[in-house]
This record gives sequence, C-alpha cells and structure tokens, in this order.
Amino acid sequence: VTRVHKSTRNKWKPLPLSTVELQKAASRKLHMSSDATMAAAEELYTAGFLSYPRTETDRFSPNIDLRTLVALQTESSNYASFAKALLNPTGSPSNSRIESEQRGESSVCIPRLEFQAPRAGAHDDGAHPPIHPTKAAPPGGFGSPIKDKLYDFV
Repeated sequence: VTRVHKSTRNKWKPLPLSTVELQKAASRKLHMSSDATMAAAEELYTAGFLSYPRTETDRFSPNIDLRTLVALQTESSNYASFAKALLNPTGSPSNSRIESEQRGESSVCIPRLEFQAPRAGAHDDGAHPPIHPTKAAPPGGFGSPIKDKLYDFV
C-alpha cells in the first residue's frame, strides 16, 4: 500500500414515494412487477392502509402532521418499538437495543433515533400527498406476501 485516501460521503435520505418511484423501487428492491406493485398498492389503499397510490407528488405538505403518521405505527406489532423510539428520543439512548418484533428473537443495535422530516422533492401535483401508510398493519399481516412486502417497504 503506497497511499490511503479517506473521504466522507453523505448518504441522502430518500424522497417520499411517488407512483413512478414506488414502481421502480419495488422492481429493484422487492423484485415485483409494476402491475403487481400497483395492484397491491391499490388493494392496500382501498382497505385504508396506504394513501392514494397514483400520485406524482414527492413532497409532503406542511399541513400534514408526520408525527401523527409515525404515532400510528406504535400500534403495529412490527414497528411499535421503532416508532416509539422516534417519537421519544430521550428514551432512546445511543446504541440502544430495540427488540426486533418482526423477527421475534433477535435484537438490533441502532444509533440514537430522533424523528426527522423527510426530504422534500420538487414535484407536487396538488391533489394527493406522497404514498405513505395511513394506519398500522393488522397483526399477522395482510394474508398476502406481496402486500406484506409492499407495505413494509412503504
């Protein structure tokens, strides 16, 4: 080794999900087709678990209370501990251990958590907010692996 070069790289928070970004991300990360993604998203929407899935908006309006959306997840068997830690950062010391309710037996070491508003994109169709959960998933999931994966991703 003749030389070592260190540099710092910032990793940006993702933008809120628009329809196109949801389809691209589901294809890339969940290996779901665009049709399967939209079918599952529309079923989750009609059941009241996701916001309207056909939107080009990638920024939340200042009128939307995002903390309330996070608080809804405190009722989830999968995300309750994480949501509570986001909403109560003083109760979440650095490198705290949060039981991974999703896996049942393991715990995950995470850095200090604190709620931060998502990044704002440049698009706002004025009709619908970005795609987001509107209530906690039911215990035991949705009875469909595709809907479970998609909801977890959103």
